[in-house]
Amino acid sequence: MPEQARGPAGGSEFNRVLFDRLMVPHETAHQWWGDSVYWTTYRDKWISEALANYSAMLSIEQNSPKDFRTVLDFYRQHLAAKNPEGRPNRDAGPVTLGHRLNSSFFPDGWNLIAYGRGTWLMHMLRELFREGDHSSDPDTTLFSVLRGLQHDYAGKQMSTTDMQHAFERALPKSLYYEGKPSLSWFFDGWVNGTAMPRYELTDVHFNRRGAAVRVSAKLLQKDAPAELVTAVPIYAELAKGDSRFIARVFADGEETAFTLTVPAGTKKLLIDPRGTILTSP
Repeated sequence: MPEQARGPAGGSEFNRVLFDRLMVPHETAHQWWGDSVYWTTYRDKWISEALANYSAMLSIEQNSPKDFRTVLDFYRQHLAAKNPEGRPNRDAGPVTLGHRLNSSFFPDGWNLIAYGRGTWLMHMLRELFREGDHSSDPDTTLFSVLRGLQHDYAGKQMSTTDMQHAFERALPKSLYYEGKPSLSWFFDGWVNGTAMPRYELTDVHFNRRGAAVRVSAKLLQKDAPAELVTAVPIYAELAKGDSRFIARVFADGEETAFTLTVPAGTKKLLIDPRGTILTSP
């Protein structure tokens, strides 16, 4: 699309990526998500846009990681931005409201949520499985699930629950919440919710006796419903610019206490340094 036809925001960094790199693979991806695999009801339509958009982003990530991040950062900022009444755009509703997201308060609610939050939900699911995948390609599990959905639902309708069950069948034990092979905590709180929380660590204490180093701390989940559960990645910083993934801690409610074993030489703990959770900017 010529630059003069891109509208008043056509020169923004996000629109450069959108028009130059993302739009064509997004529409191409609808051959699989939306055409081959169709949604069941209006509550499931978000899957078509979220998967098409994230598939397009994956197609440009290897050669243009900066552009990949530009899209995610734009959606985060846009979801947190406020409408004329002072309400953040994320309050338009969960992705499962479909076109009911459009209202007098949020006339563009569907686009804001289905594309913005929907894309972030797919990114969170992808990142959730990457740390538990020890193969040469950390996206092996993600692509296996997506291929399975294509195989099982080609020419059929797929619901949000169908997608949830597909990911649950691939769930490693390290991601079992309360010992259960279920992602209900993610779909109930994140897919059917609107939260963009903030995270902090308090009461961090290191026990460096012997060879093993143990650290205890409290993980605070702020600006979120009391029932929200989030698998938060915790990293150990060994030196500036050198961090190592340790574990995911399930933040359940406002405050969660935990204890972890960390490598010798750990300077401090880091919360999600790669920005894999949809938090407030």
